[in-house]
Amino acid sequence: MRYIFMLCFAFALQQSVISQSCSLTLKGHVEDSDTKDRLTGATVIIRSLSKEVTTDDNGDFSFQGLCPGNYQLDVTHVGCEPITRTVDLTRNLHLDLLMPHLKNNLQEVLVSGTKGVANTGYKQELSGARLAETNGLSLAEALAKINGVTLLQTGATISKPVIHGLHSNRILTINNGVRQEGQQWGNEHAPEIDPFIADKLTVIKGVDELKYGSDAIGGVILVDPRPLRYLPGHHAEINTVYFTNNDQYVFSGVYEQQLKKQPAFSYRLQGTFKKAANVRTPDYRLNNTALQEENFSVTAGWKKEHYNLEAFYSQVHTKAGIFTGSHIGNLTDLQKAIESTRPNDIYLNKKGYDIGRPYQDVTHRLFKLKSNLYKGASKFQLTLAAQYNQRKEYDIVRSSTNTKPQLNLSILTLTEDLAWEHPSVLNNMKGTVGLSFMQQDNSYTGRYIIPYYVSATYGGYWIEKWKKGKWDLQGGLRFDYKNFSTQRLRNGVLTTYNFDFSTFGASANAAYSILPDMRVNLSFSHASRAPHVNTFGLGETGRYRTNVWSYPGV
Repeated sequence: MRYIFMLCFAFALQQSVISQSCSLTLKGHVEDSDTKDRLTGATVIIRSLSKEVTTDDNGDFSFQGLCPGNYQLDVTHVGCEPITRTVDLTRNLHLDLLMPHLKNNLQEVLVSGTKGVANTGYKQELSGARLAETNGLSLAEALAKINGVTLLQTGATISKPVIHGLHSNRILTINNGVRQEGQQWGNEHAPEIDPFIADKLTVIKGVDELKYGSDAIGGVILVDPRPLRYLPGHHAEINTVYFTNNDQYVFSGVYEQQLKKQPAFSYRLQGTFKKAANVRTPDYRLNNTALQEENFSVTAGWKKEHYNLEAFYSQVHTKAGIFTGSHIGNLTDLQKAIESTRPNDIYLNKKGYDIGRPYQDVTHRLFKLKSNLYKGASKFQLTLAAQYNQRKEYDIVRSSTNTKPQLNLSILTLTEDLAWEHPSVLNNMKGTVGLSFMQQDNSYTGRYIIPYYVSATYGGYWIEKWKKGKWDLQGGLRFDYKNFSTQRLRNGVLTTYNFDFSTFGASANAAYSILPDMRVNLSFSHASRAPHVNTFGLGETGRYRTNVWSYPGV
């Protein structure tokens, strides 16, 4: 009898222990691996337990009351490849599940969803098959496929984007979350970005552009790589392109992997090589219009339940020949060139990949550290970045022993950005508050175009978005303060100049959905920008041009 009692007691104790331990929670969210959008309506199944849940509007799912053990999750969603994930559950766990598109469903994407409340202003996107069609083209040529974007082309090898007639310092380019800074003030200064790093190219105007600066008068260009791979295994991709016009060939490759022994760690290696010969027209070739590029980037990330870290480094190097016949010394030569039906024959019909004077040699390096911290329904993001841009321009010279560039510009840019996405308040109002800082140091040797200068910019913004029923209201404010300091040595006297500018930006948007495919949209926007140093720092004699602004003592 005693043994029977002990056996019953042990059995009851075992059942009690099992019952107490089967209280674990497995939750997470399902995202599109290409767009990083959270997927609503995805089905998550634990087949061994015959349990099935569907993700909510935020892409979240949750299983309650699970026992410790190994479970296989099967995840499906319309238009995505099914995925399977094995989980060793020993404690409460949160999973990020990424679902790739079905390969036979890969199509162009225009203004699909975004995280949180979407931007209701102007937004156009180039991704998927449409972006793949631009492989081998420059960034500006790819962006020109988007409605409202054209390109400003200088010769055969240099181009930059134009949004509604504005370009250079009047638009902002955000390269992988970092404001791209170089010598973008020049018409013949193309953006130093490898288009092959982009998973999508987006042009926005409206409330969301306030995140990047109040001086985005023409709009903002977002160059977004695809998210790092956080699925088991690796992925490799090679793209090759050939153009018959100028015998241009391009090789670009990418390799990415999630480490099996460290599933929180993922990395990506990417590189591009481009080489083009002299450009050919229907009747002749243009001498010295060859081009060569060598680009590479490295990305590494560490992702956990409540935080993630990402490091990114890229280098873009371009050597672009300038058509020899475009080198003119005076207005008479310019007028004669305009009136000619074709260039002089001495500048034509040379084949090959050789690049001689005049040419540009440009190198751009970017290093970025980004960290996201999730605290409840809040998200904090810190981004630190350093950029170094060096531009060398080689003109035609009399002496063949002169190997120095006639113009050598270099600029170092440091940026620090902090943003807080607050949880929903006041009946579904979501928003972002952020601070941004930028420091620059510009120097030059050779011909004087812009002076040495240092600058510092401090800014802050506040954006709120509210959506209910058929109404969608958004608004935001931004303020920036910028200081320039420069020195000029004239007649043996060193003079220091300081300039201070305050700029303000505001945007508001109201949208009302009349029908599922019909919406009325009303937008208001105010933008102001501080002048760049090239606006008031031109001239061989050191005189400052003040077309609009008046600076006492200058």
